[in-house]
Amino acid sequence: MVFVDRKYDKHETVFVGINNFESGYFGTEYLASKGCRTIGFIGYPETVYTVRQRSIGYRDFLHQRLPECPPRILTVNYRQEDSNALIREFVESFRPDGVLCATSDVCYQLVSSLGELGISIPEQIKIVTYDDNKWLDYLRFPISVITQPTSEIGFTAIDALVRMVLNPAERRKAATEILLQTGFIDRL
Repeated sequence: MVFVDRKYDKHETVFVGINNFESGYFGTEYLASKGCRTIGFIGYPETVYTVRQRSIGYRDFLHQRLPECPPRILTVNYRQEDSNALIREFVESFRPDGVLCATSDVCYQLVSSLGELGISIPEQIKIVTYDDNKWLDYLRFPISVITQPTSEIGFTAIDALVRMVLNPAERRKAATEILLQTGFIDRL
C-alpha cells in the first residue's frame, strides 16, 4: 500500500506527496514579504492531513517571524453555501491583509465572499493558494499559487508500489516518506 497526498499516522507504509508544513510556512512567509501583517489561514477541518500540516507551517512562521500577528484560522465546511457566511464573518471580524488558503476550493469560496463584501484583491487583501486551477486564469486580479508536481507524485507512487510487489523486501520500508518539491507562481 502506498499513500498519495494524504498520510495516516496509524498506518506504517510509503507516503508520496509534498512537504505540506514547509509549503504552509513558505506561503505565509511570502505574504509577509509582500507587506502583510494580519495574515489569516482558511481551510477544511484539520483531520485532513494536508490541511493540518499547512496550518502548522502557517502558525510556525507567525510564531517565529511575526509574533505580533496571532494565528487566525478559519475552518470551513465542504458546502460553499455554509462556508461563504463563515468567510465573510472571518474577514469582517479581523480584516486580514493576507490569507493563505489550504486548497483551491477554499480560495474559490474566499474570492466569492470578498466579491460580495466589495473587498479588492490584491489592494486590500493578498491571497496565496494551492494548485493552479484553470478558473484562476479568468480572474482580473492576481493570486499567487503553490503548485504540486501531481504527475511526478503519481509516477513516484506507482513506482514504489511496483517495487513492493516485485520485491517483498521493499515492503519492509514502512513509514517511508517521499516528499517532492513544490513550485510557486508569483503573481503579485
